[in-house]
Amino acid sequence: MSTRVPIVGVGVVGGWGRDWRGLGTLLSAPLPVAIDALPPPLDRADAFARRIVSRAAVLSAVALADVLESSGWPTPLHDVGLWMGVGASGGELSQMAKLLRRSIDESGALSLERFGRKGLRAVNPLFAFQLMNNFTLCHPAIGQDVRGPNAAFFSRGTGTIVALDEARRAISSGECTRAIAGGADSALHPVTAAELAAEGHVLRPAEGAALLALGDGEPLAWLESCTYGRVRPAPDPDDLDDTAFGEALAATPAMACAAAVDLLVRGPRKRVRVVTSGVDGQFGVAVLVAA
Repeated sequence: MSTRVPIVGVGVVGGWGRDWRGLGTLLSAPLPVAIDALPPPLDRADAFARRIVSRAAVLSAVALADVLESSGWPTPLHDVGLWMGVGASGGELSQMAKLLRRSIDESGALSLERFGRKGLRAVNPLFAFQLMNNFTLCHPAIGQDVRGPNAAFFSRGTGTIVALDEARRAISSGECTRAIAGGADSALHPVTAAELAAEGHVLRPAEGAALLALGDGEPLAWLESCTYGRVRPAPDPDDLDDTAFGEALAATPAMACAAAVDLLVRGPRKRVRVVTSGVDGQFGVAVLVAA
């Protein structure tokens, strides 16, 4: 299915900052991969919010606030759909250590029985919201009162292309007239970094989030098609190299799409192919064209 839909807004946050305009010009050299400080609105979050919101959810909340401002959509946002690629859970390490210590049995093995009886009692009950990776989508959606159709896809790259395609299909089919899609992740979290290293992936870990607003409004560009699977796509002169972003897993393809929109808006490029090769062996391609 290749029915194109308009891209009417962009929200992005990464080590370089929060501005998607001009982002394409930064791709000639590796970009900063870590964000030095929590950007608004999360640097104003109270202590309660910080206890229940993961790092990836912080980043997606920033991107969602920015993409809604960029789109100019009026409120309420109850009908807006939201599809996101999300990464592994990123809970606070001190809480995770408490939970694991209480869940180890006398033989040194993880015991599900002890996990349920002692481990969960050792941590704040709200800690579960940091561990559940679908809350990378849920927390910002609750904060902005976005209530339309939605789904979170576990992504090491390609799942984010699936999220973009689901949003595109929802607009094309009339399921909703306004949708947001993209991804958020932090491969800098020690647990994620350790997992990737154990699997033999030598990466330049990064973090960030990017979301595209699709549907009603004046097009900045068009999302033409999305494809994904285990077949490596043939090289194309319109391919965008996303290695400048580092490996932010679920977020990298979305950040590359934000850069693609910038390249198309500024010209002279008329077509950009964002190609992602996930560490899970999957491939994905999103094709964006000029308005």
